[in-house]
Amino acid sequence: MVDSSPLIPGTHGRKQGHRVLCCCDSRKAVILINLIALAFSIYLIIISALNGTLRGDIVSIVIYCVSILFHLVVICSAIQFHRCAVIVAIIWQIIKIILVVIALILNGTSGATGNLTETAKRVYIISNVIWFVVTLIVLYAEIVYVREIKLGIMSRKYHEREKYSW
Repeated sequence: MVDSSPLIPGTHGRKQGHRVLCCCDSRKAVILINLIALAFSIYLIIISALNGTLRGDIVSIVIYCVSILFHLVVICSAIQFHRCAVIVAIIWQIIKIILVVIALILNGTSGATGNLTETAKRVYIISNVIWFVVTLIVLYAEIVYVREIKLGIMSRKYHEREKYSW
């Protein structure tokens, strides 16, 4: 029997790779999710500055700014099918989670949020929970993308038939 797939031997014309969030391949998911995370990071900087939780917190400012830079680099890297920058971004995501958890623990024990209004406290808590979920989704998509590039599933050669969707 002759293989009907012009792209990947043994696939019989089926698409290869993992569907991230049941909607798109890992490359598109990395681009889309990092765009959402980029917008959310910018939103968090603005909200934090307006409600006063960012006042004097140089660690949070640095984390937000470096995260914005990494989101932009990952988007450009995914467009070009590069994985090295995405690997570095994965390492940054893990470091960022650790730094934010430490900062949240220190803020909770030092009473740094004690001078905020109840509404500002709620916004602070909800923003951090949403941030954590978004960060985990970004991390998941990036890990799947790097894995698929390593396995040869995600490459320019095998992604040719997907050009119509862009």
